[in-house]
Amino acid sequence: MDIFGASVQHITTWLRSSRLAVLIIALAAFATVGKTTPMAAESAPEVWLVGENKRETLRDVTGVEVVVESLRDDDLAGRDLRLDVETQLEQAGIRVLREEERLSQPGFPYLYVRVAVLHTAVASSYLLEVSVNQAVTLTRQPTLALFAPTWSVEAVGLMNPFNPARLQEAIREYVQKFILAYRAANTPDSAVMP
Repeated sequence: MDIFGASVQHITTWLRSSRLAVLIIALAAFATVGKTTPMAAESAPEVWLVGENKRETLRDVTGVEVVVESLRDDDLAGRDLRLDVETQLEQAGIRVLREEERLSQPGFPYLYVRVAVLHTAVASSYLLEVSVNQAVTLTRQPTLALFAPTWSVEAVGLMNPFNPARLQEAIREYVQKFILAYRAANTPDSAVMP
């Protein structure tokens, strides 16, 4: 299959196959923290930031399509999250692309937001990823192209009790990290020095 002709729906279907790994990671984080941190009924969410990398890959990106994958949760509808993220990007002056527009841009960039929530009797754990995915090629095989995250931030967190509004706030915070990285990479004085 020619990956550049693939729709975001096909790409996200492939990415959904990693759900089990996401839930296992979230559960492992829960098990680890549950052993070391007493949690009160109204405790603040525990969050571990995995990191931001590869800001330079955002240079000259003219806009992004927004793709949201949210594991089913009554309080987190993927469509609503997508609209929230699109609004946040537009308010920050970042162009939101539709699929047809994205396919005409160099690298075919899209902002991928993934939220996975695991509820237990004790607490709820979540995994949050915000990444920019673009078409990349292998240096050893330049004719082979595929989509890969070129910039990302990820977090694993715990909530007791589960608070959808706080999770949506965390999503906005991580989208803001993308906005700041995008702006930093696309300012006139951010050109790479030889």
